[in-house]
Amino acid sequence: MTDKNGNTRGGLPARIGVKFHSEMERIKRERIKNEKSEEKISTEKISNIIIRHKLWPQIAKDLINEGEEKLKEKWN
Repeated sequence: MTDKNGNTRGGLPARIGVKFHSEMERIKRERIKNEKSEEKISTEKISNIIIRHKLWPQIAKDLINEGEEKLKEKWN
């Protein structure tokens, strides 16, 4: 749910993170704008594409093996 100032309170953005949600929405808009899709692609489809991307194994490995401090650096 988004208030009049664009701040989210719960819902999908709260569960997956506001930055990640914004990026997913940008991808959906750009696909339509670039005529790669006739309609908005679902968040679930994008998520499934991400985990099948050739870089996913490295991302997963980094998330598993990086220390807390290094991950915090990347989060900010």
